[in-house]
Amino acid sequence: AYVICPLREDAAGAGDDDEVAPVADATSVTRALAKACPELAIGLLHGALPERDKLALMAEFAAGRLHVLVATSVIEVGIDVAGATLIAVLDAERFGLAQLHQLRGRVGRGTMPGRCLLCHRAAEAPERLRILLASDDGLAIATADLAARGPGALLGTAQHGALALRCADLVRDLDLLQDAHAEARRRTAAGEAMPPGLARLLAGGSGLLAGG
Repeated sequence: AYVICPLREDAAGAGDDDEVAPVADATSVTRALAKACPELAIGLLHGALPERDKLALMAEFAAGRLHVLVATSVIEVGIDVAGATLIAVLDAERFGLAQLHQLRGRVGRGTMPGRCLLCHRAAEAPERLRILLASDDGLAIATADLAARGPGALLGTAQHGALALRCADLVRDLDLLQDAHAEARRRTAAGEAMPPGLARLLAGGSGLLAGG
């Protein structure tokens, strides 16, 4: 089984204030599981481990010598363990829908069916998590994730949040944006000059995109 946590280690001060809900971290969860279930072999996998150690842990898990692998979202892609049939995602509301879709795809890859447990702290499952119950279409889930979280900064570093475009909507106008992308590639391949407005935009004139 996989147990997935949002954090690698306990964030400084997390849970010290009654108004701040604690967040599951892989290191603490590994210790708690080892104490509660000493008969199980439990491994801890996260992105800060050396690549050699990551590969060794995955080999142990794939061979069945580890019963539980506690990890961060580092396992969301590129992991194929046919015998894994259960994944529990703690504090699932802290992950993006596309991430959760990738994570649940880590189980049921062999002959046995897989089960994914999305564990959350709310009294009822947040509406965005219900989308995963209703669909296994990766594109539909990614589109819903984009609509809920926002695309972030088009020319900056933010990976989520509203993008205040003057006219377009990245979800509603996806077909138009794809057509524009194809046309831009065609013009670039043909060696056509870049329109002045686009040249100013790429030089830092992001005000052309946003309203205000």
